[in-house]
Amino acid sequence: MAGRKPGQKGTLREYQKYGEDLLAVRYRNNDQGLVIKTVEIIVSISKAEP
Repeated sequence: MAGRKPGQKGTLREYQKYGEDLLAVRYRNNDQGLVIKTVEIIVSISKAEP
């Protein structure tokens, strides 16, 4: 499954919605002929515990 990075074709609406938190947009086809779009976003950033 190939992902598209922010700024590439097919990511404009998601980039406008999620901004810099957007990591990737993925498109896949299911068995019923539907296109499923998923987004990968950052929801939290924290320092790792030692």
